[in-house]
Amino acid sequence: MSPPKMFILDSNAYFRLAISIHPLLGKTFGKSRNERYVVRVISQLDAEYNRSSRLQHKFNWVGKKKYKDNRQAEQLKIVGKQRALVEQARSFILSEEKLQRCNLSLVDATALAVGFVKQQPVVTDDKDMCTVASTLGIEVWSLLQLLKLMMDEEHIALDKTKEIAQMLDYENDLPCGRTKFIKQFKQFFGTDPFD
Repeated sequence: MSPPKMFILDSNAYFRLAISIHPLLGKTFGKSRNERYVVRVISQLDAEYNRSSRLQHKFNWVGKKKYKDNRQAEQLKIVGKQRALVEQARSFILSEEKLQRCNLSLVDATALAVGFVKQQPVVTDDKDMCTVASTLGIEVWSLLQLLKLMMDEEHIALDKTKEIAQMLDYENDLPCGRTKFIKQFKQFFGTDPFD
């Protein structure tokens, strides 16, 4: 059996999902033995979180033991030759960021670099990350695309997708405007997330 397809979450995708789907990281899912999936984050997510009082205030649950333990056990570790490749790719991505007049954090650039080196999709709704990824041929999935896959693979139910959407709306953290989000949600799930 081949290893599961891995999805690398950017920080925002992790913050938007991990409180509602726990454990989020490292739990393999998929109906078929031939099609398996797993979600990971890069190790720099914790450093980004620890540096930002804004993130710590908004997502205070991230510091709780069960979430920390899940991240520590299931974060993607890049070592040896791959580490050098990721650093080289990140440098190239940061150069492309400047050419595209985008604004990526070092953590965003690293997530894209890991996706590039590992040839695995990065889950993000960040417009600048999507712009740079598109230019460089890095596969990107939206949060709704990942939720749809999770639902199709019976990892979560439709009610869970609605719960997540409603929580994001309540927190004023929808990945796009409310009207656009409702339209996209209906395209993926055939229903209004707020009904």
